[in-house]
Amino acid sequence: MPVTVGLIVDALIALGGEAHYNDIADYIVATSPPPFPANPAASVRARLQERCSDYEAYEGQQDLFESERKSGVWRFRSWTPSPPVTAMPVHEDGAGYKAQEGALVLKLHYTRERDPKLVSKFKAGLNDPNCEACGFNFKEAYGDLGAGYIEAHHKRLVASLTEGSTTRLSDLAALCPNCHRIIHKNYPMSVEELKQILHAPNGYAGYIADAKTTRTTWKQAVLNAIERVTSGKPNHEFSRQQLINTELVTIIAEVAAKGESPAQTMSRVLQELRSTGAIDFVDGKGCYRTK
Repeated sequence: MPVTVGLIVDALIALGGEAHYNDIADYIVATSPPPFPANPAASVRARLQERCSDYEAYEGQQDLFESERKSGVWRFRSWTPSPPVTAMPVHEDGAGYKAQEGALVLKLHYTRERDPKLVSKFKAGLNDPNCEACGFNFKEAYGDLGAGYIEAHHKRLVASLTEGSTTRLSDLAALCPNCHRIIHKNYPMSVEELKQILHAPNGYAGYIADAKTTRTTWKQAVLNAIERVTSGKPNHEFSRQQLINTELVTIIAEVAAKGESPAQTMSRVLQELRSTGAIDFVDGKGCYRTK
């Protein structure tokens, strides 16, 4: 069925009034009857922009939604929570806020990505844990009240997960609530990227200045990713979506790019690589071949 504004409104209400458009699409797919568009997330984003006066796509109808540019996180422009909706079961103590605070988006996120036993095992293996991004230690700050407290963050992109995906302990990171929220707000920021920002000599400004002199170009980062995906073999096929699903986090970390849509940039860079003869175009489904 087509993605309608009504479905998006229902999804946002269920997700607490604020969510990334990928999570909105996931909710619609999980709760609505098929068939769905080929790219539900793209359809959700298009409908959101059509009802947001901050975007050129705005159609002049009811101005329902708003978003911070490039974040991918959307909310109601005027949001007054109604009486609590039936919430999904929550298995993560670090997201133990109620729906009116907007944390329900994280509860759905955790339920979809994690097995509670895996999270428990991950935390059990942490001895007096520090936040992996900022280094904050709850026991040092709160004594016994904060002993052992930490949140478990899933490092893999939500968009790359499929039903039945295997999650390992190495896929989780220990974060304090502040850093956890910052990473989700700046999706798809990595734990390592936030750590570099926090520990830069002059804070965020120093991090950006340093990144400009040290970062890899998009073209080189994508070439590196193609090398990894194809194991360096010539005449080996791969797809744009494969690069996004398996290599996007690494590419972003290498480039440290700001203010760009990674998926759109990926398409542009692949076209540039094709025009320079580095790769060949195979078909209209986003498939390419190494030379």
